[in-house]
Amino acid sequence: MPNNLESTINQILKTLKKSGKLWAFYLQFFETTYDVLEYPKRTALALALDNLKIPFEYWDFTRQNYEHMQKKHLIAKELKEEFEAEGNLFLFESIAVLSIADDRPFDEQSCRMRRYLYGIQKV
Repeated sequence: MPNNLESTINQILKTLKKSGKLWAFYLQFFETTYDVLEYPKRTALALALDNLKIPFEYWDFTRQNYEHMQKKHLIAKELKEEFEAEGNLFLFESIAVLSIADDRPFDEQSCRMRRYLYGIQKV
């Protein structure tokens, strides 16, 4: 994560040609539960873009990210013994930390880990 997101965005935009596009996946954990439609406007990236008066579009990949992280956990569990036999248990542990052990289906209303693809076009 950059120290100053607004400065980083400005630096990136300087490298784009006129009408160039910037696409950025952004994942954020929220402490507070909001209305589902509020999350994409409340990420640090969206707030930085708003502060810079840069219009953006976004697409929600929260469900896909959640389900991917669930699958990652299941696969890591299946391969745990093999990781251990190879002396690579640390790989299992790092995958397990970056996955979701919860087997409940995705719940749009309660999920506070949100992932979006943001699109910005330089004008």
